[in-house]
Amino acid sequence: MSISPHEHDHLVHQLAGWHDDAVRLYEYSLHTVEQELGSRHPQTLAVLLHSEKYVDAVPVFKGLLADCERLYDADHEKTIDVRTAVAVCLNRLGQHDEAATLLERSLADNERVRGANSRLTLEAREHLALALLSLPDRLYDAIAVMGQALLDRERIVGLDDAVAIALRDRLLSYYLEAGHDELAIPLLERNLDTAERVHGKDHTETVRARKGLTALYRATKRYASETPLLAYDLVICERELGPDHDDTIEARFQLAWSSWQSGRAHDALPLFEHVLDDHERLRGPGHDDTIPVRRILSHLYATEFELFDKAADQCEHLLAHHERKYGPQRNETLVVCNNLAHAYHKTGRIPEAVTLHERVLAIRMDTLGSDHPDTLTTLHNLAAIYQQLGRHDRCVDCYEQILAARKRVVGPDDPMTLFTRDNLGAAYCALGRHDEAIEHHRLALAGRGHVLGPEHPNTLTSSHNLAFALTAADRLDEAITLAERTVDDRERVLGPDHPAALSTRHLLGRAYHKAGRRDAAVATLTRALVDRVRVFGEDHQYTAVTREALARAQRA
Repeated sequence: MSISPHEHDHLVHQLAGWHDDAVRLYEYSLHTVEQELGSRHPQTLAVLLHSEKYVDAVPVFKGLLADCERLYDADHEKTIDVRTAVAVCLNRLGQHDEAATLLERSLADNERVRGANSRLTLEAREHLALALLSLPDRLYDAIAVMGQALLDRERIVGLDDAVAIALRDRLLSYYLEAGHDELAIPLLERNLDTAERVHGKDHTETVRARKGLTALYRATKRYASETPLLAYDLVICERELGPDHDDTIEARFQLAWSSWQSGRAHDALPLFEHVLDDHERLRGPGHDDTIPVRRILSHLYATEFELFDKAADQCEHLLAHHERKYGPQRNETLVVCNNLAHAYHKTGRIPEAVTLHERVLAIRMDTLGSDHPDTLTTLHNLAAIYQQLGRHDRCVDCYEQILAARKRVVGPDDPMTLFTRDNLGAAYCALGRHDEAIEHHRLALAGRGHVLGPEHPNTLTSSHNLAFALTAADRLDEAITLAERTVDDRERVLGPDHPAALSTRHLLGRAYHKAGRRDAAVATLTRALVDRVRVFGEDHQYTAVTREALARAQRA
């Protein structure tokens, strides 16, 4: 029996096991081949073995490798193929170190002889990755080799190749186990793209890939990326399950949350309102499922859209729920109470706002003490309402308590202490107690300049407030000098059109007018009016105040 060179090449490649990764030796009569070709001829190197007995082939493989190296050379393609085959067999027998060493050499030889784009080079890299995965101390090397193998297979064979998909899945599992979400995301993105093209958007494989990618986007806070995936999930739920199914409502909530977190509050609001309507219609307005949605809606209404009447409505429901579930003194209840008071304040329901804040203050004084930050926050909220009501004496009382507590707890130079001192100075000024106002503003200005720096926006706020108090006290030379410096600083630091810079320019014009410097007052207030019209519009209250001040200066 003779074997042609073509048959021999086919046999060697079968030994290498490129395509089905199985080591098979075809049935040849060894003694016949030895008689015709000689015992050391490369074509005498197959023996009769069934595929399940490939373990016995290792000595034959090693003999084949020695013969190839002797008859050809170490860089011959036949030698490289047999070296890979020997390594694959050794790896299956558990001799992973020896297999990895041979495969590293085989990979380097393939790259040098056949090039990086050869399928055989690619398969050598894949075999090396499998061998390295069996060595615990070389796991990171294995992942790196597998990642390169995946890139090569996608480039050489294609994204939809079955081996490429299997490699992606295996590499993905390692990245997820190691917590490397950022590395896992592009693999899942390619999996999803492949699944959509091969199976369609609604296939189970596609759905699985989409859900996995959505979870990774959420874990890495890539809300803008997950939003279109969640939008399609909602479409499927509505079509397959109906609009009132629990999974549909949950999909709508998740899409609303993602839209909100990605900065698209206008898209999120109607979705959250839809979810709340679903819960109220299907479960009742007092059901626990409404609570998370009401909490989000109350926040959106108040902070994003300034719809304080709607915010108040949600807070009223939340307060009733929290009082029933937690009791009136739990912090969760007091937080809702505070938010409701704020909404009442903004909608002009001042007495109700004061009542709620005073209720919260009494409970926090009793349970947390007068120095607790939450107690001081409530006092601050009360002071703001008292100031709006013109009850400046009560406002001063609140700020004095806050200032004393903050000096004790965090020290006189803490930014929050200095913030309170500035507010107290403004309250004194409103009462006509100008000397005390000036003293507090001076201390706030000095402290902020030292802690934050002379050009920090908060430092410039204290400078403006001091100039205002000096103007009110008719200490006009000091007021004008300080206001001139402050308007220059604010324009340089914040920009000439910043509302704070325009406010100080308006104050400077008033100080000029009060000092009898009519021309300077008219020029300054004219520029302030032009700027406020451009920035705020003709009908804004700030524009109206400056227009009135300019008219007075012109009449003078």
